[in-house]
Amino acid sequence: MRKNKLLGRIMGVLFLVAIPFGFRDWVRGVYILVPAAGLLALAGLVCGYRKRKDLYLAFGLAAFGALVFFSIGTSYGLGDNRQSTLWWFLVTLPYFAGIIMAFVADLSMLIASFRKPPANPTGRPERK
Repeated sequence: MRKNKLLGRIMGVLFLVAIPFGFRDWVRGVYILVPAAGLLALAGLVCGYRKRKDLYLAFGLAAFGALVFFSIGTSYGLGDNRQSTLWWFLVTLPYFAGIIMAFVADLSMLIASFRKPPANPTGRPERK
């Protein structure tokens, strides 16, 4: 097994381990899940995962959602009235979409890394 494939698997498993800790408290979980999503995007780059653009998009969504969450959170604070609850849901939607997208792409990357490569990787018929 190549080293970069093993490194990609390790990073993918680390993201799966980080998810329960990050969703325990979703406000402070941003500090765990966004770097873990970045680590996962790096794993896609290192191991040459063919759908790595999905990992980049997931990291971008999570980072953008966290940035908006913190910038608006420091300005307005968290309120208890019902209007702000809907507002906070809309603000944090990119963050949650990015983390869920990263989770699905991580599972797909891990499954693909354990599959056997095709016998003829070029896809052309062999010459005799």
